[in-house]
Amino acid sequence: MEVKCNGTIMGLTTPDEQRRIMIAYVYLSFAAIGIPISTFVLAVFMSNARSANSCYKLLTITSIFDLTDLIIGSLVCGLISLFNWTPCNGHRWTNYVGNVGLASWFSYSAASEVLALDRMLVFVNDKWSEALFSGRKAWIWSLYVVVYVGISFATYPEGMYYVYDPYAGVIHDGKYYVFHIVSNFMKLIVVTGMYIIMCIGVIRKVSKYGSTGITYQIKVRMYPEVAFWTPFSLGLTPDSRSRSPKRPKMHILRHSHVLL
Repeated sequence: MEVKCNGTIMGLTTPDEQRRIMIAYVYLSFAAIGIPISTFVLAVFMSNARSANSCYKLLTITSIFDLTDLIIGSLVCGLISLFNWTPCNGHRWTNYVGNVGLASWFSYSAASEVLALDRMLVFVNDKWSEALFSGRKAWIWSLYVVVYVGISFATYPEGMYYVYDPYAGVIHDGKYYVFHIVSNFMKLIVVTGMYIIMCIGVIRKVSKYGSTGITYQIKVRMYPEVAFWTPFSLGLTPDSRSRSPKRPKMHILRHSHVLL
């Protein structure tokens, strides 16, 4: 789908200047509130990324792409709507905003799957958790993110085409991209499934050792996410300081995401 121009106006949506300005203010408001908070949260995760706990490393990776999504989806798109930048009035660079945003979304999806796998294995199979995520191995999973994005774009050799419409506040897709649809559903199924398995593992450990010997530490972070909210976002990890085989202590170290 090529952009149809009616003079200097995109022909995708009926022009409505009042709606365009309102969309711009809404998106820029999200950016003004969300980007500083997300940056702060990312800095907190990065400061703990050197710890032995793999979740901080994976949360750092995930938060980078989440912040990128927020910048593109709120700040960049808000500015495009505010100034009505389109390929029709000389701003051809806006043709690439949709593709960059899509690449960031695929990256976040892949990183979320890796994080869910790590949290699940902690309570289901300690040996596999150590083998796959201990030490610096957590950083190596960044390669999975790169491969995931590469496959998503390689699926369409002629290239994907997405363009942001400043009057509608949405990104129009040039054609029906099957991989995009499949990827979204697979992310939902895989991530939700792994967190459900994780919860079952937690329940089994509580049933086996009893609740009297288990303590919890809950850390909640306010984490703005414009496009979506991860419902199963509370992760748990066993406390490595516990040496008792009968009553291990467990701490909730993963941070719950709260939609603002």
